Amino acid sequence: MTQMAEVRWEHYPHVFANDLARSWLLLESNLGLAANTLDAYGRALEEYIAFSAVRDTAIITATKTHVPRTCAT
Repeated sequence: MTQMAEVRWEHYPHVFANDLARSWLLLESNLGLAANTLDAYGRALEEYIAFSAVRDTAIITATKTHVPRTCAT
């Protein structure tokens, strides 16, 4: 049996504060993802939620126009 990696909530306060985000990251942990994978997902989600808060945009209803292009095509 694979041991579940613990989610280090102190690193993801925005994720922890959001019911949907917290549930999703906990689900990923329960599925047995590696600690490094959980950390990468947690950091990305934390950054997205913080970015959305600054833009005053709900994380669920955001569209591609919510996220500005950061590289030239």
